[in-house]
Amino acid sequence: MPIILQPRDGLSIKDARGFNVGGGDLARSLSWPLPSTTAGAARTAIGLHRGFPAGISEGASNPWPILKTEISVKGPLAAIREIQAGQAVGSWELLWPAPADAIPRMVQTNEGGSVETNRLRPSQPTESRGTVRSCFVESKEAQAMDALWPVTFTEEGKLPAIPEWWTNADFRSWLLAESWLPIERTVEIKPRFDMHVAIDPSTQTAIDEKLFGLDVYELRVMAGRGSHARLFELGIAVSVDPPQAVPPLWRIGGESRIASADRTEPQLFDVGDLYKGWVDSPRIRLVLISPAYFQSGWRPDWLELTKEGPPEFRGIIPGTDFKVVLRGAIVSRAIAASGWDFERREPKPSRRLVPRGSVYFLESADPGRPFKHADMERLWLQSIQTQDSQDSRDGFGLVVAGSF
Repeated sequence: MPIILQPRDGLSIKDARGFNVGGGDLARSLSWPLPSTTAGAARTAIGLHRGFPAGISEGASNPWPILKTEISVKGPLAAIREIQAGQAVGSWELLWPAPADAIPRMVQTNEGGSVETNRLRPSQPTESRGTVRSCFVESKEAQAMDALWPVTFTEEGKLPAIPEWWTNADFRSWLLAESWLPIERTVEIKPRFDMHVAIDPSTQTAIDEKLFGLDVYELRVMAGRGSHARLFELGIAVSVDPPQAVPPLWRIGGESRIASADRTEPQLFDVGDLYKGWVDSPRIRLVLISPAYFQSGWRPDWLELTKEGPPEFRGIIPGTDFKVVLRGAIVSRAIAASGWDFERREPKPSRRLVPRGSVYFLESADPGRPFKHADMERLWLQSIQTQDSQDSRDGFGLVVAGSF
């Protein structure tokens, strides 16, 4: 059941840093919600809609925890539609995070420039390398990391910035692209700075202890310049399973900001006919669409070190029967995440998440079992977290598959 959330007064999702980090009473915000944020917002809205008590007193029966296992939330993805003359034009379309295997170059156009991207691909090394074992204690895991196929590129000089968000058409083309692909420049989500102050009624001046600022991201933005400028509105797209009645207003993020919640087209999250012409292949790549948490750090927990034979990382993709071997990975800088546990009434442990856009290159471990058309569709927005885990139900680790 796809739902579009539209924050009324902007989006503020405080990051893991304290107010005084870097000087000043400033709360810095994530530019996009984490899956746990939207999953918590969905379950809270549904629980209140069912009549669950807003506060739980000591010793009272607590109905809230059941929602953590009963309701799964997929997302958050970004959705966009154009605004003309104050009215929305057309239907919502998804925006996708920039994949980490894209290497850009600038191309000048009349509209001020666009970006062409080429795919980075790991290639099987022709000779033994010692990049990991030279830095760490000799171990089978270090040998397995050395055995991963390296990713190289020959572009020189400073590379242009790559758009953070890609259009639905560009991203789908990218998953199957074999060469340079022009990428349309999309919206940039930028924060504004809000200053909060309390006034002392006796002096009519600010109370220093209650003076603080925070970043707020606006979800109505301009794209293009001059006569090419267009106004767009963004929404936070989530899918709630199983489908059920939800209230029209949710609270999400810092200060419990109000967001409208509207059902949208059921096909918004569908794969469509993307893989219609797919040719069976022994290799694929998985692109992370939402952040993921792995005990092993950068590597999914289900990719385990082999105990016999050459050291490799092998495993079965969660929710499938696909036995694969890891051939390479492009993983961006980790995201620090924390939060508040309302059930236990204590801070959640900080975790380091693999960011969206990271890419894993996989090969079938069974030579007679290539990836087929139905397999690619099955992996569409599948969570690669451990099945039946809370992270999987919260929407962490969503992936889509592409050619290798």
